Amino acid sequence: MAEIVCYCNGVWDEDLQEFLRDNWIDTLEELTSRERICNNCRQCEPLVLEEIEKAKAARGR
Repeated sequence: MAEIVCYCNGVWDEDLQEFLRDNWIDTLEELTSRERICNNCRQCEPLVLEEIEKAKAARGR
C-alpha cells in the first residue's frame, strides 16, 4: 500500500522509489535540486535518506 513520504509536496513512496530507480541520485542535495521533495519542513528527511540508500544498494553503490 502506498504511503505519503513528503506531506509538504505530496510525494508518495512509490513515486519516490520509481524516480530513484530511474535516476541515479546519491545524496539528498542531488534529489532536492531536481525534484520538489524534502525542501520545506524536512520532517521527511529520514525517510527520504533511507530510500536513497536503498536505491544505491539496489544498484550496487
